Amino acid sequence: MREAALLVVLILTAGLSGCLASPETEPEPKDCATADAVQKVGCVFPEFSLPAEDETIYNNSQLDADGRWVAYFSAVWCTHCKPTIDALDSGLPEGRMIVFNKHAGAGFDNMSEWKEDMVEELERNISRPFIHAPGLAQNLSVAAIPHVVLVENSTVLAVRYGLWNDANSIAEWFESDAPSSGASQEIEMQMEM
Repeated sequence: MREAALLVVLILTAGLSGCLASPETEPEPKDCATADAVQKVGCVFPEFSLPAEDETIYNNSQLDADGRWVAYFSAVWCTHCKPTIDALDSGLPEGRMIVFNKHAGAGFDNMSEWKEDMVEELERNISRPFIHAPGLAQNLSVAAIPHVVLVENSTVLAVRYGLWNDANSIAEWFESDAPSSGASQEIEMQMEM
């Protein structure tokens, strides 16, 4: 009888062991401000609520509500960034990208003028919001431009930087279950091999 009771206790203990263990805690989100571009993957994109060139206010909540979106960081003076903004605008769905100016210097905060210049130079309409956001860029430690951040549910999924002028690869990256991060030209060369 004693052996049967011991057996019941062992079976109950084994069966309840998962119930008695402490629940797993969610991992702490990474701090984007101290991470390099690739290390930003998995961190929380900083909260923002900022006006675009047309004075419409954009924020994380409205963008996250519709799914994935892209934060594109550049600067008014960045001439080598034009092919990237052209390809991003062509490769990404409407309403899924915001163009952020990272440059805080005087005379570089006119987003309407920057957008008009891009429309004129690319010879087509661009229906993306242009937002002056040097503080946001600094919070994310954006250094190299162009700088493309893929975000979903306020979490950074991938970061690409440098020239990226292939709209098809951008569209595939945006939809990918495992989007790549790093220097765009290096990634593209690896894919060609």
